[in-house]
Amino acid sequence: MPVIWLAILVNLPRDLTEVWSFLFERRIPPLNPLHYESLLMFMLTLIPCQSLAVRRLHDSGKSAKWVKLRLVATTSGVMLVIGMSTEFTTSDVGGNGSSTLSNALLMAVIGGHGQSMERYL
Repeated sequence: MPVIWLAILVNLPRDLTEVWSFLFERRIPPLNPLHYESLLMFMLTLIPCQSLAVRRLHDSGKSAKWVKLRLVATTSGVMLVIGMSTEFTTSDVGGNGSSTLSNALLMAVIGGHGQSMERYL
């Protein structure tokens, strides 16, 4: 497992540099996930890693439901990175306007029970 993660982390900066170079040139980066080596390695090893984790949990006498915790944490982290990247690209330079992520976070905090958001802004 550490060797697999090390290989993914070694290839990740190269893949991210390639994506950012496309974005800086205002071109669309390749959308095929098989194009990026780190994503390809992650996708190819996802199921074997999950089955290994389930076997280890069963060996220690615990339920396999604990594997879902890792999936939830990974998915939440990916969603956070995507959300923050869109926040940085859509917020204005002067900081005069609020972006959609800020509004969504505000609605999550106040509960969004039919209340008007304007009184909180």
